[in-house]
Amino acid sequence: MVLLFFPYAPECLKLNGSIGVSVCSKEPSAPQRSRRLPRANQMVHTAEGTTPMGTKEAQPQPGDTFPVQMSWKLPDGTRLQVTFEVQVEALETEKNRMRCRLLRVQAASGNRPESEVDPTHFKRLLGLVGKRALIPLDALHGVVLPLRWATLTGEHPYFFD
Repeated sequence: MVLLFFPYAPECLKLNGSIGVSVCSKEPSAPQRSRRLPRANQMVHTAEGTTPMGTKEAQPQPGDTFPVQMSWKLPDGTRLQVTFEVQVEALETEKNRMRCRLLRVQAASGNRPESEVDPTHFKRLLGLVGKRALIPLDALHGVVLPLRWATLTGEHPYFFD
């Protein structure tokens, strides 16, 4: 027995007597992909409403707010991941980034329960609220921004007034 693979739609295949299989001229059917619904962190909140990222309408405009995820590796080796709600102040599309103001901390998590994380780290996180940062446009798609520890301590001036 010989098995043949035909990349055509099943409705095009017909048995042609004892000769074999005939194929109609219809193009091969494309595999169907299921459409994923956007996550909450992949939504842009605009004056017109909330739209999913990646659509033409979802391009950020000054005044839009959305969540940005940032992550730091702490000196003890654990990771601290924080979600900030940010507001777009200006776009620099030629540099693929935007200037944003950090409005509030939405969530914070780490390798260990929050109660075991040093409270000075949370103080530093709360001290970032109200500051500005140049954030890559990739953050619109839910990419976690890995940052150096020096940006949280202030040694590296990533966040500014």
